[in-house]
Amino acid sequence: MKHILSLLAIFVLASFALLAQPKLEMENGDEYNWGNVKPAESPLKAKVKIYNRGDAELHVTNVRPGCGCTTAPLDRNTIPPGESAVLDITLNVASNVGQVTKSILIESDDAARKSFYYYLKATIVRAVETNPQYLVYNELYFGREATSTVIIKNTTDKNITIQEIELMPQNLVINIKPGTVIRAKSEIPLEVRMTPAVVGTNHIKVTLKTDHPDAQQVEISGWGNAVSHPDNVIHNDIKDN
Repeated sequence: MKHILSLLAIFVLASFALLAQPKLEMENGDEYNWGNVKPAESPLKAKVKIYNRGDAELHVTNVRPGCGCTTAPLDRNTIPPGESAVLDITLNVASNVGQVTKSILIESDDAARKSFYYYLKATIVRAVETNPQYLVYNELYFGREATSTVIIKNTTDKNITIQEIELMPQNLVINIKPGTVIRAKSEIPLEVRMTPAVVGTNHIKVTLKTDHPDAQQVEISGWGNAVSHPDNVIHNDIKDN
């Protein structure tokens, strides 16, 4: 009888061991949202717990951010039942505008959640925005002036004054000047005329210094690939003949 009871106990324990499973659960669901943030708040940081709600050890086998702007080291990869590990998240959004969504791939031995994405979200609010973000010159010829335009928008409730302007190269020609006021919740066009100095890639930059503490310096970059103008080629061919 004792032998039978011992075998029964071993069977019950073995069955329980087979049924025991880890269960991964993220703190506050499968995303973290910082809401509206300013570029000066970058990098954004958060500590998120990964819980083991099961009755067996949870092993987190992989934590891989989706891009180089995100880091997310985990303080331990083995989580006993009822305990948690901490995901230390850092997200760099200094160059972003508007809504940002990034992801972190998490893999574990939880049979129900072997692989899933944890999402990071934020809305980057800039006092001054440009649309498009860059000056692009699609058709550019060496030695011939070309124009590109962006719209500068004041997203705040107060007027913003452009105090200084820096141009690179200095021979750029623009349609605004120091003292220009961008009224609250309004926009103005910035027209930039450039004359390519070289055949090939030409880079330019317009830097606006304003009186707003959150937009003390607004940099607008631009580029274009300059080629020789067809008229010049024809002229050279005639000269050679």
